[in-house]
Amino acid sequence: HVGFDGLDTFAGILAALARPRTPIRMRVARVDPPSQLEGPGFDRWLDDLWLQVDRDVAVLRSDS
Repeated sequence: HVGFDGLDTFAGILAALARPRTPIRMRVARVDPPSQLEGPGFDRWLDDLWLQVDRDVAVLRSDS
């Protein structure tokens, strides 16, 4: 998700409502699960997926 920064407090929400609307960008991807759902192989798969999501968010942020 991108565009929700500062919305973690009531004051932040009120301040955000006073600003012009910011477009929200979202990327959805289907991810096939690994063949093994336990152990170090799964941990590595999940870490790699999380890093890819972080890169995707960075790209979305840079396009705004």
